[in-house]
Amino acid sequence: MDETEQKLSMPASRSGLGVGGATILAVFVALCLTTFAVLSLLSARADLNLSRKAADATAAYYAADSQGQALLGRLAQKAAAAGSADRFLLDAAGESTALDQQGGAVLSWSLPVDETTTLDCTVDFAPALTGGRPSVLRWQAVNNAAAAESGDAQGPQVWQGGQFPQ
Repeated sequence: MDETEQKLSMPASRSGLGVGGATILAVFVALCLTTFAVLSLLSARADLNLSRKAADATAAYYAADSQGQALLGRLAQKAAAAGSADRFLLDAAGESTALDQQGGAVLSWSLPVDETTTLDCTVDFAPALTGGRPSVLRWQAVNNAAAAESGDAQGPQVWQGGQFPQ
């Protein structure tokens, strides 16, 4: 056997990955890209749902705030027209929203924002009786679910610093 016959009969050695390795690499890359595409889609959908919930919560808060401002305006007009705290309280009792007297000409009310949140308002109308503007003492959205879960109307107990209770 001469040298040329020997070269033809011997299989050629291959260098690199070859066709099988390239196919496996291409499939792996395709699977990775598909996985990232699905994860991106899921992330975008979760962001959309969160944005919708935030928009709904904001719209509900501002609807309650608008109702509270309208009530504040009506009560301020009644206070300016009344001239005395007793007459003002009688006039204010005609409002459809439940009002709680906190003493003097201070009234508070609560408006629902959503299933778990209320807008709690406390306003001193004494300055309005003399021609001034009512003084807003509290205008705050309160999450009532946390208080209901803890069984405490004041909400959960929070450590204020100092020594730990024994």
